[in-house]
Amino acid sequence: MPTVRTQSISTIPYNYDVPALPTPQVRKKSYAETFRKLNAMRQKLFERRPGLYNITQKLGPMTMYQISESYAKTSIPDVLTERKNEFILAFSDEVAKILGQGIAASAARQLAEHYYVSTAEHHSPITTPGFFNTSVHSALYAAKARNSKLENVIVLACANISFDNYSSPRSLVFNSISENKAELNNIPLFPRSARPCPVINYSGYTQQSIQNAKIRVDNLLRGETITRKVAEKLYFLIDKIYGRADILSLPSFSDQITKTNSILWNKLFFFLGKYIPNLIYLEQERLVNRLLLAHHIHKKTPIHNFMFDSKFHELMEKHFDGIGGAFSLKEKIGTYLFWGLPPGQRYRVSLWKEGKKLISEDKSYEVELTPAGIAQAIERKELIPSTMLDYILLSMYYGLRLHGGVNQTTTLTKTKTAYISVLKDAGDIENAKQSKNVVTTGLSMTRPSLAFLKSPDGLLVPASSLDILLHGDEHSWQAMKQNAKNITYEETFLRSLPSFYRFVYKKDEQDKDLLSLSELDIDKFLGLDKKIVPFAEIK
Repeated sequence: MPTVRTQSISTIPYNYDVPALPTPQVRKKSYAETFRKLNAMRQKLFERRPGLYNITQKLGPMTMYQISESYAKTSIPDVLTERKNEFILAFSDEVAKILGQGIAASAARQLAEHYYVSTAEHHSPITTPGFFNTSVHSALYAAKARNSKLENVIVLACANISFDNYSSPRSLVFNSISENKAELNNIPLFPRSARPCPVINYSGYTQQSIQNAKIRVDNLLRGETITRKVAEKLYFLIDKIYGRADILSLPSFSDQITKTNSILWNKLFFFLGKYIPNLIYLEQERLVNRLLLAHHIHKKTPIHNFMFDSKFHELMEKHFDGIGGAFSLKEKIGTYLFWGLPPGQRYRVSLWKEGKKLISEDKSYEVELTPAGIAQAIERKELIPSTMLDYILLSMYYGLRLHGGVNQTTTLTKTKTAYISVLKDAGDIENAKQSKNVVTTGLSMTRPSLAFLKSPDGLLVPASSLDILLHGDEHSWQAMKQNAKNITYEETFLRSLPSFYRFVYKKDEQDKDLLSLSELDIDKFLGLDKKIVPFAEIK
């Protein structure tokens, strides 16, 4: 990929005060080194994720609060009414099954006017600091506006992740203090043996899981990792949210996530009453499979053609080969349309097209690539739609605006280009035009930028949602709101560069010199260590 032409960081106007250092010589050297590393790391990121360059140019000077407001007010390009209604009906029906008719009706009203969702998150307990941050950010303007059509934070989360994913789907996470420093702890809901398994279609945790979680709290208390006060709050949390009878009766962990995230969210911000939006966390893949079964497998739509028309298969292999979330035919990376979850098997497998079948690489599993074959396999819960298929269906066909993470802004843009190219080459000009105005650069900030604790050593600690419950009070929301109004996207982006860099570049590609730059270094360089307001001090 050619080098992206970007504006040098040194030419962008900054109004940050460089922290005072012992001597002018040290100050000059430290400033110059941080400057150099930030610039180099940013350029490296843009080379791999070029879509982020235009986003940072557009959003850079805006505060995080202004971005929240702009997303709520942004008009969505015209979408075919029939398709839009089709999506909203399926979505609201899935919500009603778990969260009830009231929230489902509210979400339907909201989507009719504000036709966007977040797809940056993983389908896991909303306790990790990054994904908690995205939901708080989405809720900021809605909470102030008190607008009946902005009553929900809507997330279509990816469940096609393993239990050992960095979003910690098998555990609840929170901070404690060890040797005067903050330490992230976990309370597992599932044993370690679950770690390689995908979250999607996994059975729900049980009453025994709740007992094991309490034993974990007992051990933390006994080891003096947490105080008695914190332990009592954790026991309450486990019993009153995760151990409720209605939660334990749900058949899948996915359903339990949707319900418990909603309950936890309401408990965190109960003092805002009716003016805090509901949190709707729904599994993305289940909704996609539902839409496929109801409207595309047996009907002649562009999505049907992508799945079953041999002419489209040739064009798809031409235009999608090598795109993230799709597949690489040469390297056998990714999968063809669906991942397989064979009966009796714990792990997902890649599927590859061979004639009119999708077959796993070791030939142990296959499914007929026909409407009947695919429909039956979906109903048996043996097929997981690929990211490519999710994007094509939700964004390109239904016109839903997806706000994603650092990878999605680039991958979704490439998917749109490839999708339109396939349709044009196949002679489907009408549907190609329909997708022309689809927005692919909506961004959710999945790095901590709003909710922070202060540790005894004076450092800022990214807070999990449980930290709000354990240490927060009625002023916590105001502290997060103040951060959102004081911190710009550019500042948030720059302090996140080390994490983004590690995420985008493999270990053998990473420059150790650049990685010596920490978020703390960047915070001091930008003055954020003085600008960010923690909502509480962890003791």
